[in-house]
Amino acid sequence: MPMRSQTFSDSHDYRAQGYRARVAGQADEALKYLLSDEGWRQFELACGETRLRPIPEIDADNAEVNVAKRPEDKKNDGPPPANPFTADRPMLREVLLCGLDAKDISYGKRSKPYVVSPAAIVPAHFQDGSSAHGALLMGADGKNSNVRQQFLPDHKPIDTGGRCIYGKTPLTPESSRTSARKRWH
Repeated sequence: MPMRSQTFSDSHDYRAQGYRARVAGQADEALKYLLSDEGWRQFELACGETRLRPIPEIDADNAEVNVAKRPEDKKNDGPPPANPFTADRPMLREVLLCGLDAKDISYGKRSKPYVVSPAAIVPAHFQDGSSAHGALLMGADGKNSNVRQQFLPDHKPIDTGGRCIYGKTPLTPESSRTSARKRWH
């Protein structure tokens, strides 16, 4: 299936923030279906080990730490759910770009409002004056996506109250010694 990618990213590796993405359930099944066997193997290799456990809550006022207990697993007659994949975002992007022709990927695009044509083709126009046409237009740049804002103008994001801070630490002999004493099992 021919495709072109127009992205707001300035390059394929432009941002290091948001280093991981969880791919689970139907998403991992769909990804496996879409990727070649080698692409899937590379995806699996690019993922970290996923250990599901309670996330500690830290009270911002008094720095008290509370680790919630996980409810006992409910009896389920079906197969156990598969563990999700925890993908490094830059590596996931590399896997997804693998096999695509570089000439079919444009970076630094900022979209303008879209209009659906009668032929079910969506012309996407960009602020730089260029355009692209296709059967699918996807806004994947988060809650502030102007594609999402145009498609669902009355949608109000819901604050779930969840917050979690992650980060990457280079593994050095010193950091390994220090973290080994503090690691949760």
